[in-house]
Amino acid sequence: MGEESAKKSGKGSVDPGDQLLKGLLESLVDNLKRGDGDRDGRGQVEGWLRALAEKYSEYDIESGLRDYYRAEAGRLRAEFDATENLIERLNIGRLLESFLEKASEIERRRSDEAPE
Repeated sequence: MGEESAKKSGKGSVDPGDQLLKGLLESLVDNLKRGDGDRDGRGQVEGWLRALAEKYSEYDIESGLRDYYRAEAGRLRAEFDATENLIERLNIGRLLESFLEKASEIERRRSDEAPE
């Protein structure tokens, strides 16, 4: 991460601002993967990280988001198993599928971008 930023700025050393931002992003991704906060809060963090993933591709935020989507799907599966209400199960199933789809989309995009 730092090498690319240093190359972009033409400097031989790592920018302290880059290190601060990278640490912040890694911390937020870890929070998401652990399921910290409520679902709405995680959704807000996810949205911000998705926007930053495009802006700061050198930080590989998408890998963290992919792992978060998979972890969230696992948490939803546990919720699904714990409820007997049919409509709740339907809603949880739809949400679970959307997280798995997001993870798959990242995988497809990464494989399309990979050099052959």
